[in-house]
Amino acid sequence: MGVTKLLSYTLGILMWQMSSACTSFQLQSTTLGNRVFTALSDDSSRQKGLDTGRASYVTSDGAGEMYLYHVILEGGAGRWVMSDVLGELNLAVAYVDSWAIMPTLIHSLGM
Repeated sequence: MGVTKLLSYTLGILMWQMSSACTSFQLQSTTLGNRVFTALSDDSSRQKGLDTGRASYVTSDGAGEMYLYHVILEGGAGRWVMSDVLGELNLAVAYVDSWAIMPTLIHSLGM
């Protein structure tokens, strides 16, 4: 196998691992508890006007359904929002201003 094919094959595996690495994750919070989020379909996000190129997530682990999604604010800032209504901007449970491409790259949420 040539160097170019090997590099291409390796990059392909890394990209697959990165894209599939965040289909679900666990949020650990002293306030919100430990919640497991799972990625929603892209169609579910787009129907609510969420089209920032980032996945939206839902948890329904018995403590009530909660969503985590990315929005772009009027001033152009990116924000990850947690709410019990997908796409809601004004009734957030938690948020963080961030352009992180995945929620696993966010270090803390503002409450």
